[in-house]
Amino acid sequence: IISNPIKDIKKKRGFSFTGNLGRPQLVNLLIEAINEYEKKGGVLKFVFAGGGIFSKEILKLSKINSLVTYHGIVSATDADKIVSEYEWALLPIEDEITRYAFPSKISSYVCSGAKILSICSDNTSVAKWIKSKKVGITANPNVDEIVEFFSKIEKNVVDTSFVDSDRKELIKIFQMDTFVKKIENKIF
Repeated sequence: IISNPIKDIKKKRGFSFTGNLGRPQLVNLLIEAINEYEKKGGVLKFVFAGGGIFSKEILKLSKINSLVTYHGIVSATDADKIVSEYEWALLPIEDEITRYAFPSKISSYVCSGAKILSICSDNTSVAKWIKSKKVGITANPNVDEIVEFFSKIEKNVVDTSFVDSDRKELIKIFQMDTFVKKIENKIF
């Protein structure tokens, strides 16, 4: 839930990730894919903000890989700004987790206007939601496919014509006003 959607910002080409850098976020797989993408001559930037068990790994990656920037733990407002600056937002998540939980960062990703690259199997609730709401695409959780998506995005050969860049109705769902009204209705 965010208080103010961020709109009308010229997006930089590249990827952002904000939130928990924990086990369910497939951080080791993502690191491997980013390193492979760089080895193959990739040029798009990857910007991370957040904490978690793998934050030290992302910090280490930012020191050895020129494509990666790590901001550490930032405020919610700063995280929203970071996501709003980039064309794509990364949403890696372990398939098993999607059976029990739904990533909370989706709301800020949607409201920022970023296209979402989810990294999970096509048959998960997250992949189905991303597709049905027209907010991005999904790459299966293997290095070669992720690197291929990074390269296709860099070359502008990924079909994103179906992505709803307006998202008015979806954004309305994620706004604080809507959340407060729902709580109010439940209480009264």
